Amino acid sequence: MSDGSPAGDKSGDLVGYTAKVIKNIEDERKVDIIGIGIQDRNVARYYKQHQIINDASQIEPALLSLTERYRDWE
Repeated sequence: MSDGSPAGDKSGDLVGYTAKVIKNIEDERKVDIIGIGIQDRNVARYYKQHQIINDASQIEPALLSLTERYRDWE
């Protein structure tokens, strides 16, 4: 899980690096990767499949909803 906001204590392009890694994972299609943003829209910048929720209590319904939609992604 990630909050979708790259951060770290090293110099460099963390935003670009994060976007590249996520894109590579999505392109390889060996695993599915989904971003869920909790009161944060950053996941939309990085993940093709994502959902934004307003409260942590919505994590379970969001995961179930995304799992249901998964059938349409293949």
